[in-house]
Parts: sequence; structure tokens; C-alpha cells
Amino acid sequence: MVSLYRTLTVMTALALGGCAATLAYTPVPEAAIGRAQVSGYTNIRAWGDADEADAAINFTGVLPAPLSRTEVERKRPRARSYLALSGGGGDGAYGAGLLVGWTASGERPIFDVVTGVSTGALAAPFAFLGPAYDKKLEEIYTQYKTDDLGTPQIFSAVFGGPSLIDASGLEALLRHYVNIELVDEIAREHARGRRLLVATTNVEAERQVIWNLGAIAASKNADRLDLFRRILLASAAIPGVLPPVLLKVTVDGREFQEMHADGGTVGQVFFIPHVANGLSQKMTQAQARLYVIRNGKMGPVWQSVDPTILKIANRSLETLIKSQARGDVERVYAQAKSEGMAFRLAVIPESFDGISDEPFDKGYMRQLFDLGYAQASRGYPWATAPRR
Repeated sequence: MVSLYRTLTVMTALALGGCAATLAYTPVPEAAIGRAQVSGYTNIRAWGDADEADAAINFTGVLPAPLSRTEVERKRPRARSYLALSGGGGDGAYGAGLLVGWTASGERPIFDVVTGVSTGALAAPFAFLGPAYDKKLEEIYTQYKTDDLGTPQIFSAVFGGPSLIDASGLEALLRHYVNIELVDEIAREHARGRRLLVATTNVEAERQVIWNLGAIAASKNADRLDLFRRILLASAAIPGVLPPVLLKVTVDGREFQEMHADGGTVGQVFFIPHVANGLSQKMTQAQARLYVIRNGKMGPVWQSVDPTILKIANRSLETLIKSQARGDVERVYAQAKSEGMAFRLAVIPESFDGISDEPFDKGYMRQLFDLGYAQASRGYPWATAPRR
């Protein structure tokens, strides 16, 4: 269930459309957005909607090296596994439970590439590093509630502030769980050829930005931990609910700031086709498999709606997000099929009838975590195509 906070975001935007923002920053001029670089870094990000030629340049080194001809010609080539984690707010507890239950089943693979959006971005580093981080993943999605993520800023929002709550709690959570040891471990896996990618939305440009967190972790920059955390914070920053994140960038030696927010604004889930890395050969389904975890339901669910403005707006926004997610999963499915990859999909079943009373409801999230764990621990019934 989409939270009241999201509904209030819509209402606040409608009522205060003319208010000036109090978040001071110097945006990148429109003509220069393609040249902006995060200060001190190169080749750590690319536009998610880049055309094929641009992607081949910007994503050089992002994906694992193509299989060698010898590997392709083997009767039993080394299989590759890819994982895409979707947005979904508190529903991310389902994906977390599924991953931990997958470990218990003994069938969880090591993923060559992990991608994440919004709540999926928060889970992605732990999913990437594997079973050793299952306990932390469980804690994040079962031990915290909405009040732990920040302090309400309703008065500030009414008079032009950037959000309804601040991000102090979420920032503290990231400082606790995302430390330099974790980042250094991701850097080691990156050096072995594995890739960790998450998406944010560049608010000014209305475009998805895909970040190579492994490359950031592997850099020698003193601020790599801070940048790593800020990108995760940005990807999870629900517009209007949590404040956007300002990232320092430079253009021709001049300093500006980019405003980044929830990666789910542009897409609920993403996958980088191999063609973006210049891979021309097609893989067989024995050689590559893409797992998609949709932290939400896919099909329509009937629900009586009180004819009030908040209830109607809440239900409509929930429907909009679900429709977007279906389209995104269909797109990712088409990309996987075009690359000759096997496709596997997990979604919250329509039969789950838990109700969340807030964006991050501990009881609701525990139910979802336990459901995902139970399903995966006994062998998850992965769908091989999106449900129609």
C-alpha cells in the first residue's frame, strides 16, 4: 500500500507549486549537463537512456568482460548470473527475505552484476557481497520503522522546504551499515570483474543516471565512502518525502551541484544489455541468467476506496507506480531475451494481504521478509516471463 506520505507529497505540490525552495544550490546549466563530472572522478556513471554508441563509450568496463570464444564453444560454459532489484519502499523487505531464504536453500549463485533502484539500491551492496551480509540485510528491513528514518518537517515543507521529513535517520543507518570495510570489499570484487550498479534520477534533467559503485569503491579518493553513501541516499530519496541529494560536479573547471533523487522516478528496475559494453555475441540460456526481484505486486488487486481526496490520490498513485513497474519489467524481459539470456522473475504474490500503516511499518515488513524467506528456502517458483 502506497503510504500517506506519498499522498501528502502530491497534495503539498499542488498547494504550494509557487513556493520557492529553500535548498540553495547552483545547478549545472542546461547546455553543460553532458559535460558535468563528479569532482575527482571519471567514468563512474552514465545516462540510463544513452543511445547505443554513447553507452558503449560510457560503460566501458562496467560489465564483466565478454565470454571468450573458448568459453562459448565449451559444452558446459561457465554460467553467469545477474540480479536486478526493484524499488518498492518498505516492500523491499520481501526481496531481502527472498535473498536470505535463497541462501538457506543452498542454490543462491554469486552474481556477476547486481543492479538496484531506490529500496533495491539500499539492498544491492549486501546482495552483491553475498550470504556473509544476510544478517545485516535482515536487520535493515525488519528492525527500523518510518520514525527511524528522519524527523518530520511539515512546517518547513509548507513554507517551501524540500521534503516532509529530513533524512537524518537514513543517513545514520547508512553510516552504521555502509562502512569503509564494506566499500573496500566491494572494491576487491570489482577488481575481480563483478559489477555493482545503482540508479538515481537527475531531477533537473529528468533523466536516469546509472552509477558504477564498484568503480567508486575501487578509487583511491578520500571521499569515496561519503560519495558511495550519498548515491545510495539519493536513490532512496522519495521526492517530496525525503530531501534530494546535492552532488558536487565540475564543468570546465567551474563547480556546480546536481540534484539527485529516487531512482524509481524514472524506472522501477533496470538492466544493462550487453550491447552497451560492445558485446556482439549472443549468449545461450545456459551461459547467462537474469533474476529480477520486483518488490511489489504486479497484477491488479481490487480494493474498496473511500471517496475522499486523500484516499483517491493514494490509490491512484499506487496504480500509477504499479503500471510503471509492469512496463519496466516487460522492457527488462525484452532486453534479456534479445541477449539470449534466461529470465527469472519474483514478485509479491497477490494473495499476500498484509497492510502497512506507514511507509516503513516494522510488523508489515517482518511479514514480507518471512514470506520471501519461506518461499525461497524451499525453492522459489521463479516465473520465466512477466505475467500478462
